[in-house]
Amino acid sequence: MPARYASSPCLAGEVAPDYFDPLAVDPEQARDVARWRRAERTRLRNERQALSVEARRRVGEALAGHLRRLLAERFDCAKPPVLSAFWPIKGEPDLRPLMAELCASGVTVALPIVEVKAAPLVFRRWTPETRMVRGDWNIPVPPGEAQALTPGITFA
Repeated sequence: MPARYASSPCLAGEVAPDYFDPLAVDPEQARDVARWRRAERTRLRNERQALSVEARRRVGEALAGHLRRLLAERFDCAKPPVLSAFWPIKGEPDLRPLMAELCASGVTVALPIVEVKAAPLVFRRWTPETRMVRGDWNIPVPPGEAQALTPGITFA
């Protein structure tokens, strides 16, 4: 007669049904992470805004140079994927010159848009000629009639 155990060798089901669920999150930990993210956003925004306009310009140019090299090294320029970038706000690096350069070279550029709160972002096509409208938080975004796209590369 085979041995019988009081419980299965793996107690996962007895410990808690979601014990091994990789998506399960402790509510307290989730609050801690959210609090940390808010504090980090504020800290980084303050550091960026403390830079002079010239220093911010240099940071944007340096970042654009790095991204340009990275794109050339890692992606097939003969068939570039859709690239999502961001409109600069609150002292963020200004990548608009790089975005225009990429458009001129045949890359399709998209910008993220909050069309529905608490839903996935929508990415709409952008070119230097796009007539921008005010989106969530007054961030300039392509209009709703601009083509919706799925980016293969995202600058975030």
